[in-house]
Amino acid sequence: MNRLIRLLSNNKLDLTLRLFVIVNMYRYAHAKIVGTQFPYSDISMSKKVNELSGFDLAWIFFGHSYAYTYCIAVLQIIGALLLVFNRTKLIGALLLFPVLFNIIMVDVFYKIPHGALAVAITLLLCLIILIFNSRNVLINLILDSKELFQKPLVIRREIINIGIIALLYEGLWILQMFINLVLNNTLQR
Repeated sequence: MNRLIRLLSNNKLDLTLRLFVIVNMYRYAHAKIVGTQFPYSDISMSKKVNELSGFDLAWIFFGHSYAYTYCIAVLQIIGALLLVFNRTKLIGALLLFPVLFNIIMVDVFYKIPHGALAVAITLLLCLIILIFNSRNVLINLILDSKELFQKPLVIRREIINIGIIALLYEGLWILQMFINLVLNNTLQR
């Protein structure tokens, strides 16, 4: 286990993960800004709503509002820029985490082709490793921040433990929903 932690904490791995996320975030943000990621298709527009696939519905929904798509692109670019510097990489990873998590949920529930889902999951795993590698900074920030907590250390640890339990519970709930979705799709075939 210690060997795995040392491998994950390797500076070269950290830099490689950051570069991988930066390049992909820029690539997807650029596609959103120039309008190539969510284009309307004439075929989709000629169909009734109940005839559209989840993919078509998602793409039409996101393609309808350039401002919304642009906001996602801006978040992706800001997160990528924050990953460039060691001092801001944790902020960048924390900013991109919910963005990528939302992309994964859209990919899963709207049945976006698996290639996009694989990329999003890979990017999220990179962020998880980057956040894990910065765990001491994050824990110190939470424990030492007088603005966040004015109570004694014992209560701060209880709050952190409650937060961890809540996150684990939420993760298990999401896993349950995903397994249910997979089983429903498998049984329907």
